[in-house]
Amino acid sequence: MNNVPIFIVNLKKDTEKKEHMQQLCKRYGLDCQFIDAVYGKEVDENELAKVYDKKRTLAEMGRELTAGEIGCTLSHKSIYQKMINEHIEKAIIFEDDVIFDQSIHEVLSSLDNFPDDWEVTLLIYYRILPSLNRYCVSLRDRMPVSKNFKTVRFIDLMHSTAGYAINLSGAARLLSSLDERMYKPIDHYTGDEHHINLYGLHPKPVSIDPIQGLNSSIAAERNKTRSSSGQSDTDNFRTMLKKTALHTLFKKINTKRLDILYYLQNFKKCIIRPKKYT
Repeated sequence: MNNVPIFIVNLKKDTEKKEHMQQLCKRYGLDCQFIDAVYGKEVDENELAKVYDKKRTLAEMGRELTAGEIGCTLSHKSIYQKMINEHIEKAIIFEDDVIFDQSIHEVLSSLDNFPDDWEVTLLIYYRILPSLNRYCVSLRDRMPVSKNFKTVRFIDLMHSTAGYAINLSGAARLLSSLDERMYKPIDHYTGDEHHINLYGLHPKPVSIDPIQGLNSSIAAERNKTRSSSGQSDTDNFRTMLKKTALHTLFKKINTKRLDILYYLQNFKKCIIRPKKYT
């Protein structure tokens, strides 16, 4: 059994996802503690005004946070507070739609080998545009921490709070940022090295379960919000193209163009040694 606490964020109504995670943890002999997630739609308006800066969100993101994003942020925040209250030195946090294999034990045993300045290490991460994911990790400062894994640095904002390691220092810094009132989704805090001393684990030991991931309410809410705020024009254009024979050709040309442009623009970021954390 593992000595590092493993917290799993789960809404009470999502019993199927809870059962999925219980079976997964049992299969690999993990002791896990379920954390009752905050249901964003049930947050009182007066309480919401205390923790959410709607005006700043609109100014910086061009849209409001969804109820799911707000609930998710408050859920993770409660774990950070728990770590502070109980002086938990380090922990693993999972959301309830992930999957992993036996290598999770290697990950747990490698935490003591992480860089001295680490505060958050993402076990799953991605960029919003899938075609750009191959260019998200710096080619420098890669540090082996076990036989099969190494820590890496990112060149830009990373997304996903589906699985990550966090220590006491990281919990304190994230709480400090969130105490100013949230104005962006939680993964814009955990995936941004301006808020945290951030690393990733390579290769990624955690992924989204293909079945449970389809039931993501946050993803559905985000799509709806983007649509209402006019952010879906590109998606509508792509949908129209799919109805024509030009779609396949357009996709090949556009993907290749994006890959080349992004590579040229970010190659320098990939090879320059990342700044040391303070």
